[in-house]
Amino acid sequence: MASIKVDLQTLKGVQGKVVIITGAANGIGKTAARLFYDYGASVAIGDLDEQKGNTLAAEFGGRGHFMKTDISGWASQRLLFASTFEKFGSVDYVIANAGMPEKSGFLWEDRFDAAGDLEEPDLKLIDVNVKGTLFTSKLALHYFEKNPKRGSALVVIGSASGYFGGIPIAKYVTSKHALLGLVRSLAILGRERGFRANYIAPWLTSTEFSSEIGEIWGDRPINSQMEVAEAILTACADKTLNGRGLFVAKQIVDTEVPLHQLESQWLGPEVAGIFEMGRAHIQQSFGKDPTHYLETPGYQE
Repeated sequence: MASIKVDLQTLKGVQGKVVIITGAANGIGKTAARLFYDYGASVAIGDLDEQKGNTLAAEFGGRGHFMKTDISGWASQRLLFASTFEKFGSVDYVIANAGMPEKSGFLWEDRFDAAGDLEEPDLKLIDVNVKGTLFTSKLALHYFEKNPKRGSALVVIGSASGYFGGIPIAKYVTSKHALLGLVRSLAILGRERGFRANYIAPWLTSTEFSSEIGEIWGDRPINSQMEVAEAILTACADKTLNGRGLFVAKQIVDTEVPLHQLESQWLGPEVAGIFEMGRAHIQQSFGKDPTHYLETPGYQE
């Protein structure tokens, strides 16, 4: 088991850094924002909830910033990043946290229009969770390039459902699988450009969303928001972590290194050999280091 411990000394590494957190007016994002502030970071909050966002930013005084942000809108996110950079002079960490749950309009439900024809499914969740996070990631990469030192970090908040299927929330599960693929791809690029990308996969966590299934869940174990927030800070502050999947279920377990190490077992030695030969060749063809990103350390500043 690739356990990752929360080291309070390591978390102090965020002191003096600037972090942007989308969806930080509530829930896990809000808890993470306060924890970043407590460890000495300046915190920019992007959220649709103006009242709660402004109130939280006011708690942080001169180290706080709020911008009303719709992550599914490029111009909205661009303004968040530009205003943060203008105020603080850098963007060191980006936490792509904002997203939406799946509560109705499930993919397996048929809906018909007035003519009796099958309606197009509502994919707003994909626009928010996938397209919105791609916007966040693109802006993060752009602003990381402006930093004089290497060592920036993008942390994408996924879900345990990014590794496992689940019903009835097929669209949500699809979106979180997509974000895992995003992190795996950016981890390769990060070695060259001097940033790190990590994925947080929380198991069920105590939020306003989880409270709606309280009766179903009963007294089974559930994460606190602080446990997930500590994983987020660890993914930023621990400079050895790149391309990792921090699965949070009352403790933090990295899923990505064990999956890579066991590749020849779940693919079989012959297929794994063919895959690794092709992967290295493709990376080299694009002028990239052919070494797997999980076999090299994260970048130091």
